[in-house]
Amino acid sequence: RRFGGLWDKAKERFLDLLDEAVELATRNLGRPIWAQMKDNAVRASGAGGGADLLAGKLAQYKADGNRFNLHLVGHSAGSILLGQLVPELYRWGLKVDTFTLYAPACTLDLFEENIAPYVGAGGCIDRPTVFNLRDDDERDDNVAQIYNKTLPDLVSHAFETDHTKPFLGL
Repeated sequence: RRFGGLWDKAKERFLDLLDEAVELATRNLGRPIWAQMKDNAVRASGAGGGADLLAGKLAQYKADGNRFNLHLVGHSAGSILLGQLVPELYRWGLKVDTFTLYAPACTLDLFEENIAPYVGAGGCIDRPTVFNLRDDDERDDNVAQIYNKTLPDLVSHAFETDHTKPFLGL
């Protein structure tokens, strides 16, 4: 108390430096894995990919007179796959009754390009919901007691090629 918060500021700066060291140390291993995960999600939406096949099968099921409600839920990197699936569902004329993301690890750009245009009237998503940690909980989280921020923070800062693009879940 005597130092007017100087110790807290020094401790916070030390932890930030430690986090930067972890980001640098994990970058070479994590970046290719993360890139492959994102690439797999993008390829799934291409012709003959999983998202395309799923949307086509659901459209055929509906065309055969069957009725169903479609509820999509994605957590973390699952938001990237769902971000690729949504335009395919729209292309096939399918509606999404509920669309829920938990701590999405997709960039705001992906969300704005592949999900937001399909929300509401004229789109295919009726009820979107995004759940994120509160700021206090976000600050209290860590990765294995080594990295003093959340896993999405680590992915965003160490594995993304452009870490200036924020994640929807942060």
